[in-house]
Amino acid sequence: MPKLKSALLGLLAAFSLAPAPLLAQVQPPPGNWLPQAPPLALQVEQARDNFLGPDFWSDPGPATYQLQVAGTSLCLNRQSGDTRAQMPYLQTRTCNAAVFDQSFELSPAAVDTPLWPATTNVRWRVTIRGECAGVARGVLIGAPRIDINPCGMPAFTGGNPAYRGDLDQHVIMVRMAFDRYRFRVADGRCWSVGGAVQDGAQLQLEPCDGRPGQSFQLIRQMGVADPQNQTAADLFGWIQIGARELPIGGQAAPDRFRRLSRFDLPGSDIANFQTANDRGRSCAIACAGNAQCRAFTWVQAGAQFDQPWCWLKEAVPVPVANGKMVSGIMRP
Repeated sequence: MPKLKSALLGLLAAFSLAPAPLLAQVQPPPGNWLPQAPPLALQVEQARDNFLGPDFWSDPGPATYQLQVAGTSLCLNRQSGDTRAQMPYLQTRTCNAAVFDQSFELSPAAVDTPLWPATTNVRWRVTIRGECAGVARGVLIGAPRIDINPCGMPAFTGGNPAYRGDLDQHVIMVRMAFDRYRFRVADGRCWSVGGAVQDGAQLQLEPCDGRPGQSFQLIRQMGVADPQNQTAADLFGWIQIGARELPIGGQAAPDRFRRLSRFDLPGSDIANFQTANDRGRSCAIACAGNAQCRAFTWVQAGAQFDQPWCWLKEAVPVPVANGKMVSGIMRP
């Protein structure tokens, strides 16, 4: 009897919705699209989906972006410290995709209760050159600026390096438009261009009041390259379609999508077709290759038609539970 009790407790722990690192240990690796996945893999997959939502999906896919100040030709740029003791910091410079110090990787860092309306429960980190954007503390005069420091390690992560980033290095991404976001920290303040929005202005932490320089357009460059950011994307449920980027109009297509196992996204259809019995892989590839496609739903054979079927969506409908379908969100 004690052995049976111990085994049951172990099974419950494996399916708990809270400890994401534990779930990740038994989660099948990205790219595992078996038509008949093992029951354990399906249960763990569903547990992780529930853990992360799907109440409100507004976050972008983990990737490398330029962060352009909305309505301007200025992008955030990593600037070396003015003195030896000063940390690198962020300031505005003319957007130039060839400048390495304008390429920022966005990856998930933690999950918590949403702090404000229209935000998900995922907190993000912004990294460049392997370090995290955070908040300069101890400032006596003026607003603290956004600087670059080694990524911290919160105690609750259990030492998993994919969950780097202390509280100051975690941001809540508040979606303002299709590809525009505010970066808000836990105390309620926002990343903001200090003073006039012009070349060379420093990025600071100021009250979120809608002033110019508080909204940033995400210009995608490629997927995440840092191995720890890649691992974090996997753990938090953004699935990589394949090893290669897919071209769309001269730009790289998103190489990850947010999977919602056992959910339908009804409506907003722009195309539908028979597909392979691959639990949505072909459907995801088709959506990534269509600039208008923001989400998809894959339906197993026998649920709607005799064959597996794919539905591409021009919007992200409200998810509805359905055990015979797998959906994915390509673009928020």
